[in-house]
Amino acid sequence: MTLLKPSYALRYRWISGLLLGALLILASPTPVASQTLISTRTQIDVQFPASITFSLNASSNSPITRVVLRYKMDRLSCFEEIVDRHVDFSPSTELQVSWVINMRKIGGLPSGARIHYQWLIEDEAGNRHETPKETLMFEDSRYQWRTLKQGMVTLYWYEGDDAFASRLMSASQASLDRLGRETGASLDRPTALYIYENTTALRQARVFPQAWEGGVAFPDYGLVAIGIAPQDVVWGEEAVAHELAHLLVYQMSFNCYQDLPTWLNEGLAEYAEGEPSSDERSRLERAIASNRLISVKSLSSSFSADPQQALLSYNESRSLVAFLIQEYNQDLLLEAVDWIRKGHTYDEALLRVYGFDTDGLEAAWRQSIGAPPPFTTSPSATPAPTASIGGLSSASADLVALLGVGMLFAAGVAHAVRSHSGN
Repeated sequence: MTLLKPSYALRYRWISGLLLGALLILASPTPVASQTLISTRTQIDVQFPASITFSLNASSNSPITRVVLRYKMDRLSCFEEIVDRHVDFSPSTELQVSWVINMRKIGGLPSGARIHYQWLIEDEAGNRHETPKETLMFEDSRYQWRTLKQGMVTLYWYEGDDAFASRLMSASQASLDRLGRETGASLDRPTALYIYENTTALRQARVFPQAWEGGVAFPDYGLVAIGIAPQDVVWGEEAVAHELAHLLVYQMSFNCYQDLPTWLNEGLAEYAEGEPSSDERSRLERAIASNRLISVKSLSSSFSADPQQALLSYNESRSLVAFLIQEYNQDLLLEAVDWIRKGHTYDEALLRVYGFDTDGLEAAWRQSIGAPPPFTTSPSATPAPTASIGGLSSASADLVALLGVGMLFAAGVAHAVRSHSGN
């Protein structure tokens, strides 16, 4: 048996006590900081086509001080458009808040538009909570929609039988096939067509409808809405082809610089419908015969609100696109679209690809359809005789008279100044 010396015994007891204390500390429960949990419940109320109301119920042990509704539209865009809406309220541990998207303030949304959203909440203690991201489909729930899908196209309709829907779907596929052959373009995003029972029902589904509106495309959303009565299925086939072509052209030409000239956008859509009707050919022929064609520069911007001028604008646009495709080839047209997509002006794109600008295009197109050269008066129009005075035209005589009056007035002013100086 070995005995420890007194000094070593004290040191041993001190070390043993230190180790025992450490063990007791480690064994004791660690105090946990209190956490404030934020609980939430969300609700959506859709009043198509007027509004969407986002509602939130939230509670916390600490007063809630900040609530934000964050949302973005699911659409083709140059940048991610995230919108934060800060909700006004008095801080409270329990609250009910809401935010309304008034469609009249944003121009409206089409049936089928998708919105991604979530709520961001923060309380006085600094705790933060984000609700899960959710997706809302802003759909016209007034009707019981039936669906038919083929390829990238889904057709929604509620009036008419299956044969009616099949004919419209066949028209959509034929339109895509025709544009694919002629331009090489194809859909790269899913597309939905909403078919209303007539144009009245369509306009009731719009916030700001046009009086003449029969169909409308929303290319950035990949959506189309058309009013087609079952008995008007022949016209409906043309309308489906036209509006679907707008979506295809938009996807083909999408860029962050500028849109296509209107004549090219609408012309491709008209071309996708097939051959022009007898009425369309007659309207264009009358404009050619009377030399009342609308200039290509004018057709590059929005069409006239006058129905007859608008119809002629569509007819001319189709003729222009047909001219470029048939006289040259589809590859050149795609190349021109690509130059515009890259940010070049219309004239720059035309010059690079075809060797002429907008004026040159108009001259070549007019020649191909047998129209007079641009900027000329009608052959039947005879200038009115101009009266002359002493060999001068009436306009020149008026100018001379005006100069004479001016000289007399100046002389009178000078005389008055001299008279005033002499006083």
